Amino acid sequence: AAMDPDSDVEESEVALLKKLKKEQGLDVGEDDEDEKKEKKPLVLDVIGLENKLNEIKLPENFHWVESLSLTSNTRLDLEDVHDDLKREAEFYTRSLQAANIALKNLKQMNIPYERPEDFYAEMVKTDEHMKKVKAQLLLERKKMDATAARIKEKESRKFAKQVHSDRVQAKAKRKKQELENIKHMAKGQPKERMQISWMDHEEDAKEGPKKNGKRINKKREMANKKYGFGGKKKRMKTNDATSAADMSDFNPRFHGKGGGKAGGKKKKGKSRPGKNARRKSKSG
Repeated sequence: AAMDPDSDVEESEVALLKKLKKEQGLDVGEDDEDEKKEKKPLVLDVIGLENKLNEIKLPENFHWVESLSLTSNTRLDLEDVHDDLKREAEFYTRSLQAANIALKNLKQMNIPYERPEDFYAEMVKTDEHMKKVKAQLLLERKKMDATAARIKEKESRKFAKQVHSDRVQAKAKRKKQELENIKHMAKGQPKERMQISWMDHEEDAKEGPKKNGKRINKKREMANKKYGFGGKKKRMKTNDATSAADMSDFNPRFHGKGGGKAGGKKKKGKSRPGKNARRKSKSG
């Protein structure tokens, strides 16, 4: 019987799939259990490991400068190997000791280990990238300053509001106390003493000293200086017999017939003819 080429292709694909599953350690099914090979036993080949180590080991005459490798002589003893903080601290201590020993050896060999002053190394990040980083940092700093300013302003407004509230409450309390005092005084005091109010006390405190036993009102004094002391204001600039007969301010140069610039009659120029005369002159 002739073999079907399609069946050969399917078998090859199945075999390849099984091989891949075996390499990945996946279950290949019950049908393939008999095909599993027995695992080789683990063998500690000390001689083979030593031979391989001798192959890759550096020669004894290999100079230390070529490798710069150092081994710490201090044993690493940790109570808890899973304590990451202590373990990393011990690693740091060993590395620092090794670095000091290496620097000492380099100084003894007169080998320079510091970077020259004229050495130029290109930055890992470009200048454009660092400018973007700087701009982002400045933006974040600006946002933080703005937030802090808003918080400070909010607190100041809250404090001012509290101060105003306390002031209003204190004023109301003072008013209430004064009214109670008036009520107590009204029983045995005359009516003149009953007219005292809490506002009078506040005005006394604001206006300060008194003159001849009377309270000085500075606002009233300024108004008196500016506008006068009251009284009649109507027809205050009209003349009377005394002011009309007073000629002390009379100046004949300006008010009389003198030869001054402002006094005397002005010379009249040629007068303009009338309307009828102008009409006759045009018709004639």
